[in-house]
Amino acid sequence: MRVSRDRMDIAGVAADAFVFGYPLVLSDRIRAWLSAVPAPDPATMKAPPNTFVHARRLPGPTAALAPDRHADTLRSSAWLDLAHGPIALSVPATHGRFYALSLVDAWTNVFGAVGVRTTGGRAGTFAITGPRWAAWSPPPGVQPIAAPTRMVRIAGLTAVDAEGCAPARAVQDGYGLAPLGFRTAPPETPLADRTPPRQQLEGMPARVFFAELARLMRDNPPSSDDGPMVERIRRLGLPADEEGWEQLAGDLRRAVELGAELGLERVLAAAESPPGEPVGGWHLRLHSGRHGTDYLHRAGAAYAGLEAGPAEDELPALTSTDADGNPLTGHHRYLLRFPPSDPPPVHGFWTLTTYDDRQGLVDNPVDCYSIGDWNGLIVDADGSLRIHIRHRRPAGDQRLNWLPAPPGRFNLLLRLLWPQDALLDRRWTPPAVVRAD
Repeated sequence: MRVSRDRMDIAGVAADAFVFGYPLVLSDRIRAWLSAVPAPDPATMKAPPNTFVHARRLPGPTAALAPDRHADTLRSSAWLDLAHGPIALSVPATHGRFYALSLVDAWTNVFGAVGVRTTGGRAGTFAITGPRWAAWSPPPGVQPIAAPTRMVRIAGLTAVDAEGCAPARAVQDGYGLAPLGFRTAPPETPLADRTPPRQQLEGMPARVFFAELARLMRDNPPSSDDGPMVERIRRLGLPADEEGWEQLAGDLRRAVELGAELGLERVLAAAESPPGEPVGGWHLRLHSGRHGTDYLHRAGAAYAGLEAGPAEDELPALTSTDADGNPLTGHHRYLLRFPPSDPPPVHGFWTLTTYDDRQGLVDNPVDCYSIGDWNGLIVDADGSLRIHIRHRRPAGDQRLNWLPAPPGRFNLLLRLLWPQDALLDRRWTPPAVVRAD
């Protein structure tokens, strides 16, 4: 019995270690998957290291829409390798157009942001420096941003409004990345596995996972708050590479393998939970991009692929049920009513989008997938704003505030760009979706 209990204790620590390290290993595999190309490809959002790639049009109806693609912003993405020196990020003047470039470390935590909220709408240049370049000082006029890890992802959003995509594309064209003159070698161009990254980790042996975790942690150190977890992992006595795996005692090796299996099960279960905190029938991601030591939430969010910028820039609210808790379906008509003079409190803008139960936009006769405060919506005489959500086109003035819904089950995503404090501290919450038939 003593051997069995020790084995389960080791498996428990190994499971916790797997959950802790999952975002780092997955992030690196995604980086390799998206960087192993010779030139930017907007169709796949892939680009070489230290190079931007931009989505140049809004997504249309599809049955397999990525959950981070929305019908009101153009995405931009870049993966930075800071091993050989700082990278200069330049942005243009945006003349009031909302944009946000979130800086995400290799552990999937947001550590900084460049955009209207944080740096204004002025043109500027920022030096992103990795851990090895902490003592380096940028040239005059360049603002430093210290990255905690060697690998950094830039996740960008540029607003599209009633003028169409052209003005947003002009802003994207002004985003730039360039080395600051200290590079002694070109960034490594990874060789991507043809298997999608999440599937790679689902089939990855424990010896490969933990060896990869040890390697990645050398250039992408965990935070000081992770000290207790790092010490627990150290006490497992795992080898730093795959070659040492066979030197482990058989019971220890089998216990760690069991722990990795248990850890993956926890990650998959966390990813299936509704993202965010339940607030009045909606789920709000109030802590998006900032996980602290909630390692399971961080791992589940990494698997689900829903995290991007901080809630201060983009606060998503998701619901799939009406005010009575019944699933939303195109067989019924619904009403979302904002009380008089009380629309969503945002400095930027807000939009409401319908997705089917596979998170895809669904074709409709008016090619409308999102509705928001820039649509010229009609306000009632008492100052309230009503949005009509239904599959069939309504009659009369209701068409002006109509958001088409799929014929079957669907979800609603309320995106709140640059939310005000009333949203972030829950003094304002979205009203419930009421069935109207």
